[in-house]
Amino acid sequence: MVDDRTSVTLQGLVSIDSVVSFSELMMSELNNSRSAKVVFDLSKLELEGSAVIALLVGVMREARRLGIEIEYKSCSTSLIEIAEVSGVDQILPLSK
Repeated sequence: MVDDRTSVTLQGLVSIDSVVSFSELMMSELNNSRSAKVVFDLSKLELEGSAVIALLVGVMREARRLGIEIEYKSCSTSLIEIAEVSGVDQILPLSK
């Protein structure tokens, strides 16, 4: 039986040095998910620079390839501002 949704809380500093580790973790969650939707709770993330945008776009692309809906919830104001400045706020499934 497929669960309706999976929630994953991410925590730590997302920087150019840690983005690969976060990507591996998030991709693993997607690849191992038995849910139609994966919700990534970003409330405990700290951001350094804009590496987070590449991370979120890459994870979104993988989710689409796998046919999984995703949501990034509890996004900080600074993350939403970075997405706006980067021009991806309309394509990323971000919510406060």
